Amino acid sequence: MQILKNKNLPKGITIRKAAKLLKISRSTLYYKPRKESSCNQELMELIEKSYLKDPTMGFRRMKARLERLTGKRINHKRVRRLMRKMGLKGIFPSPRTTKTTKTHYNNLLKTTSASYPNKIWCADITYIRTKGGFAYGVAIMNLYSRKVLSF
Repeated sequence: MQILKNKNLPKGITIRKAAKLLKISRSTLYYKPRKESSCNQELMELIEKSYLKDPTMGFRRMKARLERLTGKRINHKRVRRLMRKMGLKGIFPSPRTTKTTKTHYNNLLKTTSASYPNKIWCADITYIRTKGGFAYGVAIMNLYSRKVLSF
């Protein structure tokens, strides 16, 4: 990329050929990113000050706070984009899917065997991520026939 940007191409190779060899579009060589507008820079300063006071704020609460401070309506997408550009993210607790205990349970199935149906059942619980959030999946199985009795 530096070779192409500095226009120090070897003799006989045009920018078109070099871009084609590198499999990039020519427009990326001429692109100059714009700076943020002065209005957005002011918003970014307000976002930074507010975030330092309360780092748990996500873009929704930050939007409401900025609207109160400025007295203007601000789009949530704009606040989210500016926060992402600044590398800010609201601090929130992650879902606690597994909780460890200090108790130890011996595996009773190692010492016994399932010699007839319905002698030993086992169950398993799992945490499933869905579109609407999280759900628990439970399966109960007969160890003799390995048949799932309930799910």
